[in-house]
Amino acid sequence: MDVVGVVASATQLVSAMLSAVGALEQAASDFADAPRRLQVLEDFVSDLEQLMQQAKQKNASKIHAPQLERQFQSLSRLIDQLHGNIKKARRVLKKGRGKGLARVVWSSMVGDPLMKYVQQIRDDLNWWLELQKLTESVGNAIASTANGAPSLLRVKSEHGYPVSKKCDYVRKLLEKDGSHRVVLIVGLSGIGKSCLARQIASVPPGNFMDGAIELSFGRWCSRAACNGSRNEYHKRLVRKCVHS
Repeated sequence: MDVVGVVASATQLVSAMLSAVGALEQAASDFADAPRRLQVLEDFVSDLEQLMQQAKQKNASKIHAPQLERQFQSLSRLIDQLHGNIKKARRVLKKGRGKGLARVVWSSMVGDPLMKYVQQIRDDLNWWLELQKLTESVGNAIASTANGAPSLLRVKSEHGYPVSKKCDYVRKLLEKDGSHRVVLIVGLSGIGKSCLARQIASVPPGNFMDGAIELSFGRWCSRAACNGSRNEYHKRLVRKCVHS
């Protein structure tokens, strides 16, 4: 069962629990039938708890996802609140056991505390259902907006040594008749200039005498070394080209 199926199953259980709460509310005045109704509600809570545990085990590798984690947390809080209110309702039923005048006097003194907890259980269930509906509505609205928005194509940058086509292109420039014997590779830091130069130097073009090739590295002729000054960068770049 996927996450969407888990939430749908939990929603069905909670809806069924609301019906059980309605039956408990009708039986609140009948202390003989109320315990049975309360047990039915407690069985629903146990089913809900078991469903959550099974979902956690099946999606153990995905629980780190923020949205999934929040869904499990809200469901866990609901289960804890239901367990607490059911226990309080059981204590009320035990205290309210009596016959005839004794039960009437007890109820007149403390009011109807069982109905208080029944209402709290109902409020907790309704709150959780409304939360799921709100989450679904917001998700649908975002999905609808996203479908109408244009897609932005993201191109992944290359890491490590450059591809062989780039090396072949530079080698052809160096081997070309009548071309300069120097190829200046410029660009932003971190894009692979040094890697490209080293890759070519490892297998130099054949027309270089004895395979000799010179590599010049350093930050001296970089925009960062010139504190962002375009004029200073151009001066250093020209000087580097002349002396190369």
